[in-house]
Amino acid sequence: MSHASKCRPLKSSFDWRFNFSAMAFRIMATLRYTRSGISPVVVNSELTKKICDKPIENQNGDRVFVGANLSVSIIAPRATDLARLQDFDAIHTGRSSHVDAWLPHFSKATKVSYDFATVHDAKRIAQVAPHCFLLAFSGGSLSRHEALSLAGLAHAHGATWSLVTRGQEGALLFGPHGFHEEPAQAVEAIDTLGAGDTFIAYVLVGLLEERQSGDVLSGAAQAAAKTCLMRGAFGHGAPMAIDLSNMMSLEEIYRITKPAAVPAEA
Repeated sequence: MSHASKCRPLKSSFDWRFNFSAMAFRIMATLRYTRSGISPVVVNSELTKKICDKPIENQNGDRVFVGANLSVSIIAPRATDLARLQDFDAIHTGRSSHVDAWLPHFSKATKVSYDFATVHDAKRIAQVAPHCFLLAFSGGSLSRHEALSLAGLAHAHGATWSLVTRGQEGALLFGPHGFHEEPAQAVEAIDTLGAGDTFIAYVLVGLLEERQSGDVLSGAAQAAAKTCLMRGAFGHGAPMAIDLSNMMSLEEIYRITKPAAVPAEA
């Protein structure tokens, strides 16, 4: 899944591939509901039998991925997708989309925001960073020194901005004029699902609007804290039965999944 954003006024377009499951239909129903809100949402969806489900548990307020099934098909962008990118200020994607080979094509059309999550591999950062306006990492287990080194590495390899979120330790943003840090907003979390995505989205939009990086980080911390006070990130959770018998760990999924290849004519 990838997203594109268009600012002034903010408009988001979601490019999804759904499977035939209770999860998928719940997601589509939620998107239809939220589309009527302040921020319009354009949804480009396809139904397929080859998409991965990722069940998530709420364990004492913290979101935990309990596994995924492997009936997954990595779908490369189409020519029409690439053409549409020129109409947007940015595209957001990440390691889970497996479209790294397409990043040069994305960056020719618009600014690229990329979520590395917990991947901190220097070789892969060197390959991805040159194409990125914003490169984000999850660094909850990193020391301040390690987080600064990681952000600096991404910036040195070409990312205009690099963000490292550190959970309860706050976040830091490295950019053209140095770095800024922001402490976390203390809350009694109901559900941390989506907090990191909220933080990245707020930072991306703030940087696109050329706001001061300190103000951007402060606002992102507040927005992420609010997300932790809602179940399911959007507040539209629904109970459903999940078959865990065919689930694999996320590490297994990432290890054996092949990325989308770039066709010669792209």
